[in-house]
Amino acid sequence: MSALNAFEITISKMATTEARRRKVQEFATRSVKLHTANETALSAIALKHGLTLHKEMSPDEEDVAAQLKTETGAKFERDYLDLQAQAASDALAMFQNEAESASDPELKTYASTTADTLQTLLNDSLKLGAAKPSR
Repeated sequence: MSALNAFEITISKMATTEARRRKVQEFATRSVKLHTANETALSAIALKHGLTLHKEMSPDEEDVAAQLKTETGAKFERDYLDLQAQAASDALAMFQNEAESASDPELKTYASTTADTLQTLLNDSLKLGAAKPSR
């Protein structure tokens, strides 16, 4: 999840300035804040358990971010929102499952909070015009 946070933060920072519609810019700003807070919470949990997080984007994520950076206007917004919706959808089931089955209370709370955040981001991206994620 840590690497996904890096990807989401990177593309959302782009959208705060590249998106045309104010509502998409506001969504992107909120996404940066939520993913940054999520990263902080996850880092604290990992530290308590003596774990190190992988925070770099994968080569595929770097390629997608680089491609998005070349886009403008409506295409940029559509692709950004689609990426947000797909990422939230992909992670949502995992976090919902962890929220139900985790034995560590702190991890359980983190997973539940993150699932709620992902559901909100998914819903909001769809309201702004994202394509329904493939599952």
